[in-house]
Amino acid sequence: MKKLFIGTSIAVALVASSFLAVGSVGAGVDTATLTVTKTVVGTPPPGATFVVNVYCEFEEGDPETMDIEFGPSGGSEDVLFSDEALCTVTEVDNGGADSSTGPIEVLIDAPTSFEAEIVNTFDPEPTPTTPVVVAPLAFTG
Repeated sequence: MKKLFIGTSIAVALVASSFLAVGSVGAGVDTATLTVTKTVVGTPPPGATFVVNVYCEFEEGDPETMDIEFGPSGGSEDVLFSDEALCTVTEVDNGGADSSTGPIEVLIDAPTSFEAEIVNTFDPEPTPTTPVVVAPLAFTG
């Protein structure tokens, strides 16, 4: 059974004891939230996208994986858990960043909030300098 879901403000009916969703789950269900954040420092190239993979292993059942795509300004997505999981958050595509953080391992072990932040840094382009030309003065008089 699929345990990982991504999206915003999805209402999901809980149909099994180990289940993941993004958004809101029905009332009375204890959930943990993993907030996956993509932070972009500097100026990425036009049209840059960033893909972050969330891979989770559960005590029972098969591991599950999902890719979350972020635009050039980054952002956050919440993943909800109703069961324990060991997750690894890894950047798959860094959009051409000069440096990136990760992977990050997160143990989801209680109905509370967890965070994983991947930071991409784009170094500023060097400013071109105008060469200074020194020429001897011509005496005209």
